[in-house]
Amino acid sequence: MTPNEYLAKLGLSSRQIKVYLDLAAYPESTVVEINKRVLSPRSTIYLELERLINLGFVISKKIGKSTHYKITDPKILQLTLTNEATKLEFLTSHLQSFSQNIQALSISPTPPKTINIYKGPIGIKQLQIIFNQPKPLVWSDIPGFLTNNVEAKTLDETKIKFDRLTLIYHDVLTVCSLKTDSDQYGIEIRDQLLINSYKQIFTFLWDHVAKSLKQ
Repeated sequence: MTPNEYLAKLGLSSRQIKVYLDLAAYPESTVVEINKRVLSPRSTIYLELERLINLGFVISKKIGKSTHYKITDPKILQLTLTNEATKLEFLTSHLQSFSQNIQALSISPTPPKTINIYKGPIGIKQLQIIFNQPKPLVWSDIPGFLTNNVEAKTLDETKIKFDRLTLIYHDVLTVCSLKTDSDQYGIEIRDQLLINSYKQIFTFLWDHVAKSLKQ
């Protein structure tokens, strides 16, 4: 493998390789001297020399008013390669967690907003909600479970009166009228912003208006 090919394998650009090999042939050179040989703009040479210094391939020293450059001992590259191998091993071992963290940052597309309207008793049944047929809440066979584990509050109907039943489940808001005739209706809405608003209203009523039921 030629020096040019080896340096390319190390990740150096063609310009960096040209400057490096020139310094290998002419150590202790200034930018003016390098410029005459490689025929590249001085600004480019300064930039590539700075990059080579940062990579550990070149060192510089001040002699009088001029800055002279030379390549480092190629054996020092072993330390650079060892560091790169350690870095590569570390990055490889953490690739999976990095991928998971990146995926967690992705913003899910906003789900479409939908509205479904159900009219009359037949329409309400499509919502799988049964009105005017109260059933006891049985959540456990343990005696007193509901009383001991479920908190309930009530509102003063003379001050606040509801003529609709509001339910929130998953990402759906359902509002149903409490009528039992043909004018009965139900609305099913998928809108996260609206759901959040209803939750805030409930929280306010629960914390500041509703009163606990006496046991």
